[in-house]
Amino acid sequence: MTHPGPVARVTPRGGTSVERRPALIRRLRPDEMFPSGLPTYRASIIALASGERVRVTETGFSGGRPVVFLHGWGCSAWSFNRTMPAIAAAGFRAIAIGLPGHGLSGKPEGHAPYTTDAMVAHVTESLDVLGLDRPAIVAHSMGGAIAMHAVLRQEGRFRALALLAPVGFGVARLASMGRRLSPGWTVPFSRAGLRRWVVARILGLTYGSLGTFDQRDVDEYWAPGQFPGFVPAMRALLHHFRWTPFTWEELLGSRTPTVLIRGSEDRVILPLAEGLARYAGAREVEIPG
Repeated sequence: MTHPGPVARVTPRGGTSVERRPALIRRLRPDEMFPSGLPTYRASIIALASGERVRVTETGFSGGRPVVFLHGWGCSAWSFNRTMPAIAAAGFRAIAIGLPGHGLSGKPEGHAPYTTDAMVAHVTESLDVLGLDRPAIVAHSMGGAIAMHAVLRQEGRFRALALLAPVGFGVARLASMGRRLSPGWTVPFSRAGLRRWVVARILGLTYGSLGTFDQRDVDEYWAPGQFPGFVPAMRALLHHFRWTPFTWEELLGSRTPTVLIRGSEDRVILPLAEGLARYAGAREVEIPG
């Protein structure tokens, strides 16, 4: 079965979005994955000093103020396929950085590249290579924790944060469950069991009543499973990344303007006692449904 890839279409605000395609009977090839076929995007691979390869996807005016997007565990730049065009239409340069093990970024072996410190270094070194000066950060789930850790390590480097259902500000119960269900010997079985219907089921469990996913979402989230290093990387993150909440003492060290956006029906990150996020410079927004 052939697949022409997503195509660009103009939105009312002048950005682009992805035209949805019917379900596939195979995984998307790397050359079909987002942002394939979208002429307003620029995709590239940059190399860090460590030799690690990082997939960078961007859209918008190249001279605009930078807004950097960081995706969550098991995700990719596709998570922001509807958000980046809106940011670009507002005059900004929207840039999504692929995290190690994900999407079309490199998938180094072992657990060392997937510790919290290593993931933070991946982001800050990527910003250095891209030459970005005080970007704003939009970060989801695990990416939100990475962004907050980066701020706490380099206060003043970032203009502002928008954290979407961030790890570190609630209880990541699915991460705890994932650790219990993923001893090392399960990796070959997990790779074999990563079927398209499994991805669809996981997406179904993570959505509230406000919206839903479509077939293209399933195809994009399923696609990275074709790479041998994907499942080991996801397991390494479950076991070696910090999924526990920030402490009051840590958060009080930040003065970077921050907004935390939650969904009232979040099934992945369970909120802690009200007020944890109300440190200096932060405010919370809840989206019903």
